[in-house]
Amino acid sequence: MARYVQFIEQSDGSSASPAWEVKFPYVDRELRAWLTEQGMRPGPGGRGFVISATRERLEQVVDMGQHQFQDVRWQMKSTEPGPTTPNNQVRLDQSVVQRYVDRLKVSHYSPNTIRSYRQTFLKFLAGITPRHPNDLNKDDILQFMLRLQEEQHISASYQNQMVNAIKFWYEKVEQMPSQRYDLPRPRKANPLPKVISMEEVSRMIRLTTNLKHRCLLMLAYGAGLRSAELLALKPAHIDSSRMIIRVERGKGNKDREIPLPVQLLPILRDYYLEFKPETWLFEGQRSGTPYSSKSLQQVVHQAARKAGILKKITPHMLRHSYATHLLESGADIRYIQDLLGHKSITTTEIYTHVARSHKPPSPLDSLHLE
Repeated sequence: MARYVQFIEQSDGSSASPAWEVKFPYVDRELRAWLTEQGMRPGPGGRGFVISATRERLEQVVDMGQHQFQDVRWQMKSTEPGPTTPNNQVRLDQSVVQRYVDRLKVSHYSPNTIRSYRQTFLKFLAGITPRHPNDLNKDDILQFMLRLQEEQHISASYQNQMVNAIKFWYEKVEQMPSQRYDLPRPRKANPLPKVISMEEVSRMIRLTTNLKHRCLLMLAYGAGLRSAELLALKPAHIDSSRMIIRVERGKGNKDREIPLPVQLLPILRDYYLEFKPETWLFEGQRSGTPYSSKSLQQVVHQAARKAGILKKITPHMLRHSYATHLLESGADIRYIQDLLGHKSITTTEIYTHVARSHKPPSPLDSLHLE
């Protein structure tokens, strides 16, 4: 197996000292010890390191490493202007990047979508440099997509994201005809939503003693909220007089109202009196900053472990479970569509494939085998 060390920039490039993830052979203790000596600390899961450093500092580490470990390949992957390796200078046209981001903002895309599109488009620019996007033809872009698949083995969802990011430049920023860059999309997979039982949800909530964490779990499941919607809630969005939760600018920039669960109201009141949130309903360690999606994931993972659930549980699985349990209880599918904020009823209909009430029993259970 080839030995390598790969630095991958994690920030959006706004900081002079961004965070970099360092990937390296997991079992290479000598390399791990040397990286630790260079000031790097273990990253999530212990399979890599994270360091805050300038590119110049990391170039020094790479240069030292090339002398210390001559059989190891070293690489720096950056989507921002600057070197990707010590011997290979790559510069991106910042006017192109700025026009791209400005158009996203004017089009009222959400901050998360802007961040995602920007990072993907930067990867495209880095892959075609030093050429300008408008100097490419369709075959050039197809060759770029092919290299991306062959060299980095990208997933179908990321390929689709790349197509969207590229088409946004040509069709929205440059106002070119859509057929000029009609790029092929991967065959779409149709995985069924993963859900857990009502009993498992109940155990997760009951065994969570932290008041803030319990409120997060109850809202995620009890209102079927997306993670971004949950973390964007403000105290004013909880209307106890009408018993509704107001979701503003959800996916697709749509507002909607969701019934406030009766059991949740007294717990939310206790939470509000104890934590006194100012800007956001759920705030981070610093007042006025929103709770992070990573922290929400950790809350869900910890609750699942306490409940004895072995499979991996994500916040979005609570939303899937909310919709499935509503369907199993006899709720009309168009009502569920409105609650979830789905644009098309087809999206909501996927829950009919996992709801138990929509599945006839096996004929085996009709046989008298005893």
